[in-house]
This record gives sequence, structure tokens and C-alpha cells, in this order.
Amino acid sequence: MRSCSWRLAERPRPGRTRTGHRCGTELAHRLGKTALLIACERGSEALAARMLAAGTDVNLASLERVTPLMAASYGGFAPLVKSLLAAGAKTDPSTA
Repeated sequence: MRSCSWRLAERPRPGRTRTGHRCGTELAHRLGKTALLIACERGSEALAARMLAAGTDVNLASLERVTPLMAASYGGFAPLVKSLLAAGAKTDPSTA
């Protein structure tokens, strides 16, 4: 059985539901990046909104100590930054 793929989270196939998927919202790939962090790096507002609605920890950092807020800020994705701040993202990385 294959593990959860990010593509499934971004583009669901017909007949599959996200609610029936057994993947946790805070699963991370080998560099410790969660789906929320990857969405923020890519500027995917729709995926980030789904992850936030599912209750993903907005302050969970990667192994490289990068938070979703840092990734969205670095990429210049202002709407994502606003969404993350509204969801409770901490601005001080030492407390994240």
C-alpha cells in the first residue's frame, strides 16, 4: 500500500473523499515539511485553507526550522500570511 501523497491532497481523484482518507493533517515528508508548509511555499491558498480548516498546527516547523508563516512571507504571498496570522501563527520563531 502506498503512503499518502501530496498530489492526492491537491487534486483529489473522482470517487475519493478527503474525509475518508486516513492521512493525518500533520504528516510530514522526509524533510519534515507538512502539507500546510508546502502549500505556503507554493502559494496555494486553497490547499492552505483546507489544511487550516482541518485543524493543522500553524506553528509546526520543518526540520530546517521553517514555519508556514516564514514560507508564505518569503514567497510574498500576502493573502496566505493574513490567513496564517488569523489562524494564530506566531511571529517569533523561537516560540513557534
